[in-house]
Amino acid sequence: MKRSDISNMFMRNIFTFYVFYLIKSVYKFFFYYIIPDKIAIQYKFRKKMGYKLDLNNPVNFNEKLQWLKLHDRKDEYTDCVDKFKVRNYIKKILGNESKKYLIPLVFYTKDVKDLCIKNMPDYPVIIKSNHDQGGFKIIWNKNEVNWHDIQMFFLKRLKNNFYWNNREWPYKNVERRIVVEKLINDNGNLPMDVKMHCFHGKIKIIQISRYDNTGIKKFAFFDINLNRIKKGVIDTINVKQFGDISFNFSNINSMFNIAKKLSMNKKYVRIDLYLHNNNIYIGEMTFFPTAGYINYFTNDFLLEIGSWININD
Repeated sequence: MKRSDISNMFMRNIFTFYVFYLIKSVYKFFFYYIIPDKIAIQYKFRKKMGYKLDLNNPVNFNEKLQWLKLHDRKDEYTDCVDKFKVRNYIKKILGNESKKYLIPLVFYTKDVKDLCIKNMPDYPVIIKSNHDQGGFKIIWNKNEVNWHDIQMFFLKRLKNNFYWNNREWPYKNVERRIVVEKLINDNGNLPMDVKMHCFHGKIKIIQISRYDNTGIKKFAFFDINLNRIKKGVIDTINVKQFGDISFNFSNINSMFNIAKKLSMNKKYVRIDLYLHNNNIYIGEMTFFPTAGYINYFTNDFLLEIGSWININD
């Protein structure tokens, strides 16, 4: 039996789950939590990127993202990364027009027992934890789901403070919840994911992402004039570029307007939008894509992007 199979077996039992959680918490406290942010960031950066991080003179995009983790800390960032509270933040910035951009909310909870068939609508939904990345489950048919497994999955997510993983400060004080939203889809096809990379309130890179039929994530990058960016972009094991394909950027000016307003007074932020049947929906706001360990850009392009972040103002 594989190690992962043994782990999954224990995680499905509520008693053994808490035993393992306690052991893991003690381990993390002594071997991880007591390490200061700066040292932890430098250590992990060298481990992930293969060279020493100079926080006194960060130059490329990854290096400056690490610098921002330590030095660009505004209280509002916590609400921005909170997948529940960001809804109010969007209303505050966009006003009445925000209503048409928010994904319909089914309900939210702090109790995993609320994740059950009787509380779910008859249409597809997405269940996600509000305080981390990757903590979600798509429910196409509530009658075909093992709700015990769903509850155990989110019980584990709620116990995790995502901040400690990569010292991404905005996540540290997020009040953890589970959010259930209507799944935006068209006959089983998920919408186009449009990510706006914004630097000091200006959109510099537009990223299009989609999963193909094999589960591989495909992406393409464009500049502000919608010209395809290929130079400086490389494939990775799990993420590959689209071929020569064109996209219909309907409502692009509205997407620009949303991203510019939400990114004002921020050195860097990525605004994630969904485009579906000419409707725009706001997904989330991200301050540290891939936690600042980006490997799908060349070194030269990372240097160019890094020059767009001014850490001296």
